[in-house]
This record gives sequence, C-alpha cells and structure tokens, in this order.
Amino acid sequence: MSAVRRQMRKISLFAVAAAFIFAGIGLWAATQGRVEAAIEDYSIDPFQMMLNARDLPVEHCHKQC
Repeated sequence: MSAVRRQMRKISLFAVAAAFIFAGIGLWAATQGRVEAAIEDYSIDPFQMMLNARDLPVEHCHKQC
C-alpha cells in the first residue's frame, strides 16, 4: 500500500470522526431549550402526594428491634 493511500485513509477517518463530534454537539445544543422548558412546565408537589397516598403496602419488621 502506498504512503499516499495510507495518509488519505487517516485524513478520511479524522474527517468522519470530526463530523460525528460536530453533529453530536449540534444535536445537544438544539435540544437544551426544550428540556429546560419541559422541566419548568411540570412540577411535583410532594405534600400533595403524601395527602393523596392511599392503600400503600406496609412493611413488617420480623427482626428483634
């Protein structure tokens, strides 16, 4: 195999890796706004969950306490 082909293979591999990295960064940047908006729209009220809890299983202690 000639040195030119070996060098072109390395350059092609680097170009493909760089393209994947830039695509991943682009996708990450594009989804950041949507995730934050989804978190702010939905909130959990723990106190309301405790008030509405019904028929929860009871764990019995079988050891000497």
